[in-house]
Amino acid sequence: MKVGKCLRHILGRFRRDCWGPTATEYAVLLVLIVFGALAAISLLGNLVSNSIQSVTEVVPDGSGEATSENSGSDKDKKNKKDKKDKKDRRDKRDNRGKKD
Repeated sequence: MKVGKCLRHILGRFRRDCWGPTATEYAVLLVLIVFGALAAISLLGNLVSNSIQSVTEVVPDGSGEATSENSGSDKDKKNKKDKKDKKDRRDKRDNRGKKD
């Protein structure tokens, strides 16, 4: 019974005192700041993770080949194919007059 009476006295004083509403406002403000910070960290974490993932797909690994099938631009692939075709045509031309 004494505990309940003491608690009521403390809560009553807390309500009448000017610090009660101010402390509550600060608590609400703190909760909003914490949730905002968590949301920002989560959003930035996902963006950074996606950026790192896209970089690792493009950067070649130690084997000399890129780790993703999408690595290298279409222009690079076309240039490689053109060089190979050009070399094949030159080899054909050079071998035309030769007999085995």
